[in-house]
Amino acid sequence: MPKKILVAIFLVSLSILIFEISLIRIFSVLMRYHFVFLIVSMAMCGLGFGGILSAYLRKKIQNEEKITEIIFFLVLITSISIPLSVILILKTPLKDFLLGYTAISIIPFIPFMIAGAFFSYVFETYGSIMGKLYFSDLIGAGAGCLVVLYLLKIFGGINTVFFVSAIIAMASFILAWKSLTWKKPIISVIMFFACFSFVFLNFNHKFFKIPFISSKNPEATKPLFTAAENNSAQIIYTEWNAFARTDVVEFSDLPDIKYIYTDGDVPTTMHFFDGSIESISSLKNTVFYLPFADLKKPEVLSIGPGGGLDILVSVLGGSSNITGVEVNPSIFSIMDKFSYFNGNIYRYPGVKVYLDDGRSFVKRTKEKYDIIYLALTQSATGQAATGVLTEGYIHTRDAFKDYLEKLNDDGMIVFITQNELLLFRAFATFLSILNQPHTLGGLPKMMVFMSPEEQFATTPYRYVLIAGKTDFSRERKEKMKDMAEKLGIKTIFIPGIVAKPPFDKFGDFVDLHTFVSTINSLLEKPVNIMPVSDDQPFFLDLSFGVPSQFKKLLISILIAVILCAGYVLKNSRERSNITMFFIMYFALIGTGYMLIEIFLIQKFMLFLGHPTFAVSIVLFSMLAGSGIGSFVSQMWEKQLIKKVMISALITGLIFIFYLLFLTKIFDIFLYQTRYLRILISVILILPAGFIMGIPFPSGIRIIKKYHTSTISWLWAINGLMSVCGSVLAMVIGKTMGFSSTLMTGALLYILLFFICYFAKNKNWFHIDSSF
Repeated sequence: MPKKILVAIFLVSLSILIFEISLIRIFSVLMRYHFVFLIVSMAMCGLGFGGILSAYLRKKIQNEEKITEIIFFLVLITSISIPLSVILILKTPLKDFLLGYTAISIIPFIPFMIAGAFFSYVFETYGSIMGKLYFSDLIGAGAGCLVVLYLLKIFGGINTVFFVSAIIAMASFILAWKSLTWKKPIISVIMFFACFSFVFLNFNHKFFKIPFISSKNPEATKPLFTAAENNSAQIIYTEWNAFARTDVVEFSDLPDIKYIYTDGDVPTTMHFFDGSIESISSLKNTVFYLPFADLKKPEVLSIGPGGGLDILVSVLGGSSNITGVEVNPSIFSIMDKFSYFNGNIYRYPGVKVYLDDGRSFVKRTKEKYDIIYLALTQSATGQAATGVLTEGYIHTRDAFKDYLEKLNDDGMIVFITQNELLLFRAFATFLSILNQPHTLGGLPKMMVFMSPEEQFATTPYRYVLIAGKTDFSRERKEKMKDMAEKLGIKTIFIPGIVAKPPFDKFGDFVDLHTFVSTINSLLEKPVNIMPVSDDQPFFLDLSFGVPSQFKKLLISILIAVILCAGYVLKNSRERSNITMFFIMYFALIGTGYMLIEIFLIQKFMLFLGHPTFAVSIVLFSMLAGSGIGSFVSQMWEKQLIKKVMISALITGLIFIFYLLFLTKIFDIFLYQTRYLRILISVILILPAGFIMGIPFPSGIRIIKKYHTSTISWLWAINGLMSVCGSVLAMVIGKTMGFSSTLMTGALLYILLFFICYFAKNKNWFHIDSSF
């Protein structure tokens, strides 16, 4: 049976991770990404609560002959509950509760809970070989990080959910093979073929789609669904990948424009271009054309060119050297597919577009530019990924400094946004950089323009901030003003010439804090528009402090953990000291592991050059390393506590070292090829993951000697604290910075070392001196 169990654990673990990422991708189309993180985190608590379900099953069914049957049915029910949960959420009236109701998370909570019960039940039953079991678990999850990249691209979010359900059905078939009854393998085969048939039919006929969902609160409804309410709108193409779902929408009354939505958010526009300048001459009337009032044949860099509008305008303006950096791989295939419409602009002479993170590209390139476009890059900077809330580095103070350094002396950064508040935050960020001693400050280096309000319904390109490396000359300012008037664009602020509200409040100089406080005094509700750093890159989050939903989730998890701990202690009075030790032990591992994991994902995004690469490479390296560490730990028969102590201490010291030197290591290798950077990343993460994979299985093997029935409860505590760790990482990251997140994780492992040292010195493990 253990060999079958190892295969089943691998397949279920692989599938659960893919299911988690697929859920995130599905929800990301429907919801704002902070809400996605909240919903998925609540659902992931199910893995922890699965330990409670496992304990209940073991208490109610104590017949040892039923063990294999229970394990089989837990796997089979997991297979059934996964697609059922998606059907309930998307195809029943429950879909109306998706926007604004966190209680909807109870539906995906159920398959996670049943899967958690499977893992917990198996770990408790076969705890003596925990090193091998945990190896299969982590290697399966690590493989899932890579497999999901291809499944989402091939099948899309919904079909991938049914695909992984088929994989779990296959796991149940393996467990049922050669059983005394033929019914169990037959049921597994039926479920397997039912799911695969669904994938095949839905892939070809697309009868099960993500529904259009709107909310009474306009801020909660994604722009894609707002557009869908327009009778003239039609989604003509959809593509999935692990980064996002991308849709192309056309409006019958706008034949020369197509809109490209990434995860249903603010669209980028693709314009008709037949290769002749005349076909795009109308683009001279857009805000993109303003820099060409004074620049002739400029070197252009577009960060996030999307549908290619900034590239088209650059061609129109006479530029012959245009570089684009696009983070969404689907944009490339969409631009190719619609090349007949867009004039194959991504392959136009003089145009080079790279798949990369814009900030990472800027740090690595040695080129300098006259214009750097940042147009609607805000919609692609934040993501919820694998239970992790990530933020891009496109709009931090450090990023804007990098952009300014890559400008030629007369160059300019063109920041374009749909959101006026983000315009103010960008303005504040440039002020913090440009307000240098012995200068006239930042105001002489910035200008602000706005598209006419009557165009807001058809264009997301509404507010424009232009920032220069040096003070704008009087001649340049006059040319920009004249150009804006000619194009019908509103001039909001040109230093020394035009200053409309709220910029009329500042005169010739304004410091950062005065600017921020003045803007907030004019708003109905103050917002956080202070600049953000690479350590706290939450540019899109304009709230102060931590959202109340995150606090409530943290408190709820901690209450659940305390109740679990109380129950375990109540039923372990004879060895309450050992029980308390293991409660702390598994709580520290769960929290510390997630804190470190999230820091690494966030930190490696800039180094690897793409958020999807960062998530996949970091998770694969950590999980594979931890799996190998778990496997090796199974070979150790003596002094397990001592080895756990050493591994915990080494883990803490490794990440304190990384906290001090990781940025310097990145600076050394940042200019290497992506493949070499991936190799460096694996070398940095996998050995650390190896050490981090030792404590959990070793702890299960030790507790197996004392009180087997507590294993399920300790799994529950560990699972709940893992979710707590992911939420806590974002709370610490937002309030104190991701460096503090890593330091907290490292200190928790060092604390684990000390409690192990204390327990060993107190001789709490005297029952078996080998421990």
